Order: sequence, then C-alpha cells, then structure tokens
Amino acid sequence: MSVIDPRSIIVINGLLAIVILVILLSLRRSVPAGVRGLAAWIGAYAAMVGTVVLLVLRPWLPLLATHALANALLVQAILLIDLGLRRFHGRPASARGRLLVALAALLVFGLAVLEGAGARTRLLLVTSFLLGSLVWTLVYVLRRPRPTVGERVTQLALLAAGAGVAYRLLTLEQVGQESVLFHPTPAQAVYMTALSTGLLTAGVGLILMVNERLRTELEGLTRTLAQTTEELRQQSEAKSKFLAYAGHDIHQPLQAIHLLMGSLLQTGGSPRQQEILRQMEVSVHALSELLDTLLDISRLDAGAVKPQWADVALDALLARLLQEFRPQAAARGLRLRLWLPRGPLQVRTDERLLGSVLRNLLSNALKYTPQGSVLVAVRRRQDGQLLVQVRDSGIGIAPEHLQRVFDEYFQVDNPQRDRRRGLGLGLAIVRRIDQLLGLRL
Repeated sequence: MSVIDPRSIIVINGLLAIVILVILLSLRRSVPAGVRGLAAWIGAYAAMVGTVVLLVLRPWLPLLATHALANALLVQAILLIDLGLRRFHGRPASARGRLLVALAALLVFGLAVLEGAGARTRLLLVTSFLLGSLVWTLVYVLRRPRPTVGERVTQLALLAAGAGVAYRLLTLEQVGQESVLFHPTPAQAVYMTALSTGLLTAGVGLILMVNERLRTELEGLTRTLAQTTEELRQQSEAKSKFLAYAGHDIHQPLQAIHLLMGSLLQTGGSPRQQEILRQMEVSVHALSELLDTLLDISRLDAGAVKPQWADVALDALLARLLQEFRPQAAARGLRLRLWLPRGPLQVRTDERLLGSVLRNLLSNALKYTPQGSVLVAVRRRQDGQLLVQVRDSGIGIAPEHLQRVFDEYFQVDNPQRDRRRGLGLGLAIVRRIDQLLGLRL
C-alpha cells in the first residue's frame, strides 16, 4: 500500500493555508463592515500557517515547542473557525472562552512532554482536544437551517476533518512510544490528510459564504434601489402631469391680475402709486415667465408634448428667428449673421419645437456675448445630415461645466440666483426637446 509522505502533506497544506489566508485578507478590505467573522477566520488560518512552520522546523526545535505549541495552535484554529461562523451569522460569541481552551491545551500538552509521556499518550491528548473542538464546531454548523452552498461545503469539510481525527483515535493501539509524526504509516497518512484537507476545504467554504452574503446583499440593494427609483419616477411623473394639465387654471388668475393692474395704471393716481403699480406689473410678468418655463418642462416630462412632424424649410425658419432677434442684438451692439449652404434645406421635424430650441440657444448667445458677433450657420455633413451651429464671440463655457449647463437652475456665473439674469431653465428645455425630436445636441 503506497503512503503519502507526511512531510509533503504538511508542506503542501501550509502553502494552501497561506493562499486561503491571503484571500481572506483581501476580502476583509473589500467587504462591508456588516459582514463579521472574517477577523476570526484570518486568525484561524494564520494559526494553521504557524503550526506548519513549527512542524517543518521540528528537527531544530525542542519537543515542547513543536508538540505543545503547534497542536495548541491547531486547536485554536478550529475554535477560531467556530467563532467566525457564529459572528458571521450574528450570534453572540466571545473569543475569551476559546482562548482559555487553547491555553488549557497548551498546558496539558506541555506537561505531557515535560513528564516524558510517550507518543501514544501525547497523540491521545492531541486527538481528544482536536475532536472535541471539531465536534463543538460541527454541532453549530449542522444545526443551520437551509444551509447555503458555502455552508454546506464547510459542513462536509469539518465532517471530513472530524472523521480523520476519530479514525486516528481508534487506531491508537498501533502507536508505540516513539513519535509517529513523520512515519509514513497508513493511519498517520489518513489522519493528516483528512484533518488538513478538511480544514483547508472549510476555508473554501468560508470564502464561498462571504461571496454568497455579498451577492445576497447586493441583490437586495439592487431591488431596493429599483423600487425607490420607480417610486421617485411615479412621483415625478404625477407632479409633472399635475403642472402640465393645471397650467391653464394657474394662468387665469395671473392674467386677471395683469389686466386689473393695467386698468389701475389707466385710472391715474399719485406718482408713488403709479410707481408701485409698475413694480408690481414687472413682478407679475416675471412670475408669469417663470410659470411658463416650469410648465414647459412639466409638459415635456409628463409626455404631454407630442411632436407634429412635417417638412420644414430650415432656411426660412432661421431667417424668421434672426429677424426676431435683430433688435436685441442691435441694442447690445452685436452683429447677428446667418450662413447657409447652397441647395434646399428641408428637414422633417416639429417646426414649433425646433424653433424653441434655436430660440433658447440664440438668446443665450446674445446674453453672454458682451461684444463681437453671433453667427448662425448650417452645414452639410458627409452622412447627409444637417449641422446647425450657433457660434458667438462671448465668454464661453469651462470644460467642467459643459454637462452641468443642461441641468435645471444651473448657471455658471449666477450663484446669487439673480432673476434678472434668467432662471437657468433654457438649456434644460433644449435638452428635453432634443431628446423628444431625436436630435443630437
């Protein structure tokens, strides 16, 4: 019967224990603080590595260090696996009792060595402590209801380790007075292989348990996020629909106030009263503009705006828009120019919505151009599509603001929210209309 050399078993399992230890250390850096037990498992596999180091150095160390300390570390490793399992599942567990058991094992093993106990006695003590620790851990893991794959692997691994230790305990009559650690006997090979393979496979099960917990928590967070997003979408849609369909009713009292104030201005009154009425009229006009803009956004968000598709002469539309903005440009001392390519410029779009987009862009260009000119140009692309450009010699937009300028109420140079400088909603409307019309801004 061929037997695996115990020295090879020890070295190979030491290397595998280091691999598991490194994986557990890397997991500890990435898992949330709510996943507990990893520290205990890291301690367990560090103790296993320490055990292997002591056994490899056995020829150069006293028997007390290699036998008593190495086996006490192995007992502590099993108890730390149990501690980590209980903490992982949220059960109250203290390291103090397990440390006391490991210290008791160290004391018993040390006394056995100092008293000159034979190999059979020492092995009896070691296997009894190991079997007791494994049974204590197995009782807990086997009582877990509906175990996961990782928990099932851990259960089977600990059962294999316990079976190997129990088998060695049943074959003690084969042991003489000399140490059998490195003797290539079948019983010793089965014992060491079952114990080490079981404990290492338990490490694989522990890693699977952590990954399963993380996956479950991530799926739960994803479901919660999806539910919250859907609730927010429904609330936003309800708000937008309310504003979109209530716009007419909101406009009526504002229009009435505007007409009444106009009548009051015509009835005369003191200069002070006339000034107050004019200021009120300006405020009502500003409120009406704000309401119009908010209602435009709400109608777009609520899907109440449906494009009326038709063939539109783009050159004629741009000519009308420039004629509309020429007085404003002249008042600011700016040149407003139009450049068109040769040939017909027919596009399939909604003329009113496209006009709103271009009107907003032209208004911004004039507003933020202190001197120079504004050019509206149409160019033909190689793919046959038309590119409409609104170019100005104004202040420009910093790269970090290029995306944010399309957010509601965002204005680069208006942190004080001065209403005379606009509301910061024009480009938000532009982006919504572009999406509605399938344009690329």
